[in-house]
Order: sequence, then structure tokens, then C-alpha cells
Amino acid sequence: MSGQEQIAGFYPPNKLPGDILADHPQRIRCLWVDSANPLNTVADTHAMEQAARSLELMVTVDISMTESAALSHYVLPAATQFEKWEYTAFTFEFPRNFFHLRAPLFDALPGTLPECEIYSRLLRAMGDLPAEEELAALRETARKDRKAFMKSFSQTLQNRPALAAIAPAVLYETLGRTLADGSGAVAPIWPSCHTLAAKMPHAVQAAGIEGEGFELGEALFEKARSSRSGMTFTKHDYDQVWELLRHPDRKVRLAIPVLLETKYGGLNRGPPNPRCIPGDVVYLGGGFYEPILLCLVGE
Repeated sequence: MSGQEQIAGFYPPNKLPGDILADHPQRIRCLWVDSANPLNTVADTHAMEQAARSLELMVTVDISMTESAALSHYVLPAATQFEKWEYTAFTFEFPRNFFHLRAPLFDALPGTLPECEIYSRLLRAMGDLPAEEELAALRETARKDRKAFMKSFSQTLQNRPALAAIAPAVLYETLGRTLADGSGAVAPIWPSCHTLAAKMPHAVQAAGIEGEGFELGEALFEKARSSRSGMTFTKHDYDQVWELLRHPDRKVRLAIPVLLETKYGGLNRGPPNPRCIPGDVVYLGGGFYEPILLCLVGE
């Protein structure tokens, strides 16, 4: 609404009160809060409270009654990290990458659910999930033959592209329901395991995971699911580091077009300074960026 550009898919949270309170037909009227607490973290607490009270609908999913939950119209209580299957997806280490699926230590409190179950139930209630008969057929295929399930699941997404946005929930309701130990929450990483095994088979095998093709992806998934103390899922040598760059020419892109266009487009450079090096430099500091001239000091 405000024209604010997204940064890695996110908007600056401190702009939220203004986008809610704006006198604009497309202002934010509903807010869904999941594992966050804008009433506590947004800089202007007074403005955020005023904004929250003006919303037509506010829903919070959290493990505790936070300030945001207290002002919500509905609170959906989630199980804590000690009561559900959970994992962290910060997997960008080198030369070894690790994954740890953490199993629940205690039963969840009555009335609480893990987030995967909360969202699955909501999607079902809204009619966005496939019909139960279709889910049951996929579930049975997953139970009998994972390779056939991959083909059926892929075909389902091709036939109904809208399901791609909720594919994790579909996997949870199909493959996830077949996992005997109850670790259905990990089902959404199953395609990622196969993608990684196909793209970097040598790195996966170097981590001690055996197999070829589809079987390597399955072995990776099962290893991730069964390793209670975590596991190494890739191992690279230092001479392979450039293979991790996504560009075909394996070169680092230092220029960020949108940043350069935004900050250099309207720059008033003023009269030339003979003590400055030709060309501008972008200075990054404290979350702010602005073009400056790199000038010589001394002499």
C-alpha cells in the first residue's frame, strides 16, 4: 500500500502501525501474528496499540499470552518447543552442513496444538485442502511406495497449481500421516531431501549417506528423521566452494541493481572534488545505506 519495497520477502515492522492507521482504501484491516509480538517489538508502542485496537480482525498463534495475544480477537495456543517435533532451517554452513530434528519431550497441554496441525485444520475448514478422498489415496500411495507417491504428488500440483502455496500442508496430511513415530511435521522437507540428493549427490554421499538417485534422497530423509542428536547432511571440499554459487558463470554479483537505481538515480553529485577517487562507493552501516564519495585523506 505504501510502496515500501520488500527486503528478502519482509517489510520493516516499524511501518506496520502507519499501514494500519492510514486513511487509504487498501489499508491493513486484518493482522495474523504467528510467533511474534509486535505490541512489544515495534518501536512506537502507543501507535502499535492504537493500530491493533482499530483492526477488524487480529489473530495470534503463540505459546503464551503475549501483549499482542491479549489484544487479539482470537488466540490459537500452540504447543511449546518441548512438546512438538521441530527443526531449524539455518543450513548454510561450510564445509559441513547439519540438521537436527528435535523430538517432543512431553505431551502437549490440553487445548494446544503444533503449528502444522493448526494450519492444516484451518486450510481444511476453508476448503483449500484437497478432498479427504484424494488425500487418502495419496496417503495410501505414500505408505506403500514413496517413488509412486512422488509421481502422484507432483502430478497433483501440476494439475492444481494453486496447491503449490500449501504444499507443506498437503505433505503433512499425506506422507506425514504415514510416519509411524509421529514425526509428520518433518514431511515438508521430503522434497528438499530429494532435490539436494539430485543436485549434490557427491556432497550428500561424502556425509556418509549411501545410495544413488531416488534411493539417496530417501536415505537422506530417513537419516534426518531418525537422528535424534542431529546429523551431517552435506560435506564439501574447499575446492568445491564455487559450485555453491547459483549463477552459471560462478561469479559473485556485487552490484545490486535496485539499490544502485534507488540511491544513485537522484544523487546530486555537486562540483567535482579533485581529492576524490572517481566513482561512488555505497557505504553500509547500522542498517542504513547511502552513496558517498571515497575521498583521499592526508597529504
